[in-house]
Amino acid sequence: MRIENQKGSESIDDIAIECARASELSVFLREEIYILLERNMRAMYEQNWSWDDSVKRSELEHPSSRFLLAILPRGKDTSVRRRTRHSGSDPCLIGFIMWRFEDYDALPDDPVSRPLENTMEVAYCYEMQINAAHRGRGIGSQLLQLLEAIAWRTHMRKVVLTVFKDNLNARKFYTKCKYVMDATSPSDDPDDPYRAVIMSKSNREQPALSS
Repeated sequence: MRIENQKGSESIDDIAIECARASELSVFLREEIYILLERNMRAMYEQNWSWDDSVKRSELEHPSSRFLLAILPRGKDTSVRRRTRHSGSDPCLIGFIMWRFEDYDALPDDPVSRPLENTMEVAYCYEMQINAAHRGRGIGSQLLQLLEAIAWRTHMRKVVLTVFKDNLNARKFYTKCKYVMDATSPSDDPDDPYRAVIMSKSNREQPALSS
C-alpha cells in the first residue's frame, strides 16, 4: 500500500506497509516496535496507571497479535534516532498498528449487536504509534483505514480501541476518523476512577481506502 504525502513538500512515497503476525517479526523489528511504544506512551502510562516492561512486551509478542508496519527504507530518513544496533539493510520503522481478532461483549444497546448474542467478533486495536517526526502526514489515518478494511473483509463487526481520557490529541484524531464512544465504555466523567474510554467504529459500510 502506498502512503500519500499530506503535509509539506518532502516526499514520503517510499513508505511501505507490511502486515505480519507477532511470530513473523524479526528480533530487530520487535525491539523497534517496543522502543517506539515506550517513547510515545511510557510517561502517559505512568501518569494514569503504571508502566510494566514485561507486560507490554508480552502484549506485543502474544501469538494473537498482528501488526501493520509503516516502513521507510534505510537511508531515507535521518530524523529517527537509533537506540539499537542495526545493519544497513534493516528497515526504518516509522509507525505501526497492533491488533487482534477477538470475541467482544455484545450489549443490547450496541447498534451492531444481534438479538440474544453475548459476544461479537471485533478487531481490537491495542496500539497505534507514529514516530513524532512523521505525524501530521496522514500515516496514522491510512494505517487505521487499512485495519478497517481488514476488519470488513474478515467479517468483524467493528474496530474497537482504548484511549486515555486525558490523551486529547488521540481522542480528537479518532473522532475525526468517525470513532465514537463504545457501548461498553466506562463513563467519560473525569472523576470516574477508570482512566480510559473505549471507542469503536462499526463495519456497517465498506471502508474506502485512500489510493
